[in-house]
Amino acid sequence: MRIYDLSAYRKTRTAKPKTAAKGLVRFSRIELRIIMAVYSRNIAAGTWRDYGLSCLSDRAVFSVYRNSAGRPLYLIEKLIGYRGACRYRIRNHTGEIIKRGENLARLVEGLGQSSMYLVS
Repeated sequence: MRIYDLSAYRKTRTAKPKTAAKGLVRFSRIELRIIMAVYSRNIAAGTWRDYGLSCLSDRAVFSVYRNSAGRPLYLIEKLIGYRGACRYRIRNHTGEIIKRGENLARLVEGLGQSSMYLVS
């Protein structure tokens, strides 16, 4: 059995900080705070159970699940458009757009309540 000294390898390996992948759309801390406020209210009400977060090259997606298996109940998407302008949209479980706009707080304020309807 051989014994290897890894101390030199570890020093050079951990000295470099990990950098985030470039070219991905992400939610900012403020946007996540707005979404998590609505999410926590619906968790307390017992209507939502789980969430998923995806960062893609063309959009960031916050998926809300009623249970941990199956399709998402809602998809909150952040889209980056021309000259970096942010647009948001909310989709239901079938993929239809329920709400869309530029103000995230206004879009998610009634999310999870029974007053949601389809926007064409």
